[in-house]
Order: sequence, then C-alpha cells, then structure tokens
Amino acid sequence: MFCHLSKEIGTMKAAFVALWALVSLSTLAEMFVAIAILLAIEEVKTHRRTGPQFADLFNPYILVEYGVHALTTGVTIYLGEFWLAIINIALVSFHIRKYLTKPKDVNGVFDPSKLQTKAALNKVVLEGAAKFGIHFVCFLAYGFRCLMLFVGSA
Repeated sequence: MFCHLSKEIGTMKAAFVALWALVSLSTLAEMFVAIAILLAIEEVKTHRRTGPQFADLFNPYILVEYGVHALTTGVTIYLGEFWLAIINIALVSFHIRKYLTKPKDVNGVFDPSKLQTKAALNKVVLEGAAKFGIHFVCFLAYGFRCLMLFVGSA
C-alpha cells in the first residue's frame, strides 16, 4: 500500500518538475526573442536594416511570443506561484494593450512607418530591455523552483 502511494507521489513530483522545466524553457526562448529584438533595433539605428525590414522580420513571430507568454502565465497560476503570476500578468496585459492599440493595417505590433524616428526606436529598446529583465528574473525563479522540486526541498 505505501509503496504504491510512494510511486504515485514520485510521479506527481516528476510531473511538476516537468512543468517547471517547460515553463523555464519557454521563458528562456522569450529571453532570446527579446535579445534578438534589441540586436535588430541596433541594426536599424546603424542603418544596416530599415524599419520595414525589422517589422517584416519580427511581426510574424511576436504574436507567437505573446501566446507562449500567456500560456506560461497560465501554467504559473496553475502551479500556485502567484507572485510570479502577478509579474507575468502585468506583462501579458502590456502585450494585450500593445496589440489592441496597433494600427489596423499592420499584421503584427511593429508599425514599419513609425520605426523611422529615434524616439520610436528608443521606445522599442526600452520595451525590449524591460521584457528581457522580467523574463530573466522569472527564468531564475522558475529554475530555482524546478531545482528545489527536483532535490526535494519544496
């Protein structure tokens, strides 16, 4: 009887570790997207790439990133880490606001006609750096939580 219960608890623990690992990996992917956006904006600033080229490159993928982040937030809520969920909900609401206020004729969130000014480029850099910071803090917290579950302390 107790052996079966022990196996069941071990299976549940493995499932939670797998969920935390999945959340950590998706956050790591979101960090790479934020870094790629920052690097591409630097190319626009140095005139190696134009604003429309930047928009064409990132607009197809940015909505996927938003969806992955919303899913990650849902899993975080399911796992009961509410302080991390609050941070992620704030970022998801920022994504929703950004998508709802975009021009209607643009397929993604980056408007190619507005990426020509220095102020617009600086705004994208600030947003990308803030997103990277939030994803980095969450990645460390998710990794720590996964490690604690794996070791058995939590």
